[in-house]
Amino acid sequence: MPIHGVRLKAYGSGDDVAGISRVELWLDSDCDGTPDAGPVAAGVYPEDDGELVLCSPGQPIAVLLPGACVCLNIYYRMKCPDPPPGKYVLELTHLLGPDCQPLCQDGLPLRSAAKIVEPQLCCLQVDLGPTNPPDHRWSPGMPRRNVMQQMKICNPCPSPVLLKCIRLQAGGSGDDAKDIQAVRVWIDYNCNGQRDAGDTPFGAAVYPVDNGIAVICPQAQGVLQPEQCLCLVVEYLLKPGSKPGVTYFFRLVALEAVHPATGLPICVDGLPLPSSIKHRCHLIGEAKLAVPGTYLCLHRKVVTAIFPDRFYVQEPFQTSVGKDEDSPGGPAYGPGIAVLSSLEMPAGTEEGPEVGELVDIEGITAVHGCEVIIIPEVRHRVGSLLPAVQKALMTQVGSGGGPFGFQSGVSDCSDSELPVLQVSRKTNNVGSLVAMCGRVLAADESNAMFWFTDGSQLCDGSVRPVQVGVGVDASHAGPLPAVGSFVMVTGILSAVEDESGMCVRRLIPRGRSDIQVLVGP
Repeated sequence: MPIHGVRLKAYGSGDDVAGISRVELWLDSDCDGTPDAGPVAAGVYPEDDGELVLCSPGQPIAVLLPGACVCLNIYYRMKCPDPPPGKYVLELTHLLGPDCQPLCQDGLPLRSAAKIVEPQLCCLQVDLGPTNPPDHRWSPGMPRRNVMQQMKICNPCPSPVLLKCIRLQAGGSGDDAKDIQAVRVWIDYNCNGQRDAGDTPFGAAVYPVDNGIAVICPQAQGVLQPEQCLCLVVEYLLKPGSKPGVTYFFRLVALEAVHPATGLPICVDGLPLPSSIKHRCHLIGEAKLAVPGTYLCLHRKVVTAIFPDRFYVQEPFQTSVGKDEDSPGGPAYGPGIAVLSSLEMPAGTEEGPEVGELVDIEGITAVHGCEVIIIPEVRHRVGSLLPAVQKALMTQVGSGGGPFGFQSGVSDCSDSELPVLQVSRKTNNVGSLVAMCGRVLAADESNAMFWFTDGSQLCDGSVRPVQVGVGVDASHAGPLPAVGSFVMVTGILSAVEDESGMCVRRLIPRGRSDIQVLVGP
């Protein structure tokens, strides 16, 4: 049963319009009383003792399976500094299904606990800052320092307030203690959401355990004057050894503040305050290690080649993480992987990718013939075209490589008539953009194929008679070079099966300019 929202009815002597700034609906999937990452719907009462619909008409907030239960938490965010005193109560009158229509259910209406508001001291107001970061992705090779939240703390009270410690409750499927080197907080003086040269540190901490609490106290006492606001930026410094496919987030669960003269605590309105969610995407090498059928994301991969039924992407940066927290690694030579073209975004069309652009891809891994591929479900452009796509100049025997995860290795001499098949032991680079030089030994005009060798003594048993060298599928690259000529061929190193089921190299140039005829060896 899909649940899309709830309908509420306000009661009590308190003024629901003047006293409540927002009503929030949170999903508590494990029913432990602690809500999940963020509110699924929010709204305000149109009038005192009015009705309110909190609903997501298109996407259900929860799907209730037979015999299963789900918990929903309803929160009131009271207006600061002084909500009107009185009793605040609500009734859950309906659960809502598709198109926000009432569902058939027992046990309703259900009355909430009563909130009694008495005249009290003015409260600090904390909320997300004006340039709070959205949910985002990260993978090794990207800058390790990542902004997770910008909070804005305002003092609407007539007296100064002394800021003490803040407490962050970690969440997500990643191991916060092992994967996060430090949690650092900076004073963001211009509230632009970034750590600028003039910004100063507020404090730093680490998570003692996974999903633990980091307590961060200011290095120097900070006083917030009346009617003054202050922005803080919370950043994670990530370690390179995290597992792919996990998430990280936190909630600001406490902000300790006191009156400077008396030391009495000051109330804080707006908690808990959720951070953005960080998704740790797969590297291409990790995608080839994943079990076929794994749903994953690839982040900021460069498009290296486009063919009618697929395109190829490659790591644009070194995936090892150095000392620099803010810069990605340098240019890298792979690995690469094929992405099938979807009907909505076919490769080689205006909607398709362009060689050199950076893309994010979500999809499912699969094995197609001799290659691990991605069957995409979502693709986004995330970067401008690179000035040059890196290619690896290599010997023929250095290409292909042995098995890597679910990516097959290639045979150095694939011939079912040989008593022993020679399997490559080199590093696997199937799917990468490479360049090789050699002399053309044979050509097959009818199939737009030719074979060339650099003297590495490889053989191709996928055809009869068996050919010496590496086979080139030139169907996208125009006329074949003459037999006996020396060439440098750039293209995607693919692999195809021979008659014995072994995989052999197949170099696929992207266009006519990828085959260069040389004067000599």
